[in-house]
Amino acid sequence: MRTVSIRLYLAAALLIGAGQLLAGCGGSTDNSPSLPRVAGTYSITESIDTAPCAPVDPPPGGTVRLEAFSQTYDVQITQSGSTLSLYEVGHPESAEAGTIQADSTISFSGEFVFQEAPREGNRVFFVDLTITRDLQLQSTGQIAGSSSYVDVFHEGASTAPVYATCSRQGAAQLVPK
Repeated sequence: MRTVSIRLYLAAALLIGAGQLLAGCGGSTDNSPSLPRVAGTYSITESIDTAPCAPVDPPPGGTVRLEAFSQTYDVQITQSGSTLSLYEVGHPESAEAGTIQADSTISFSGEFVFQEAPREGNRVFFVDLTITRDLQLQSTGQIAGSSSYVDVFHEGASTAPVYATCSRQGAAQLVPK
């Protein structure tokens, strides 16, 4: 009985070891090898709507623009399988995390906390910013879709009660550089 158990044990160990070796072959552990590749540098243009705020608007000034605006800047997308990161060129520490699906659907999200420049009356606000992007890779290699921004303002300290929450939507177009 003991000999059979050892033989079974050795056979099982051999199969498990071979399976682990084979699992490492072929490079990708992603089940969907047909994922689109989007890594690279892009010029992003965003058109952002006015941000309605509740319960009140923050005073004028500061860093966060609450009026409608458009902006263009360069971003980098890195990719490892279906996992993506998006960040402004030169600022990888402020990356948004994302994913890509086989149907070319791309999602990014990020949460950032910062102290903005003083607003009118030298009032200091801390902002919790949440960004969500729902994008689609186009046949031209461009990426387009929508962006959502939520700014939560705290006056005087990041742990202070919420002063105002401002939400906005916008459109985003990423063009390869």
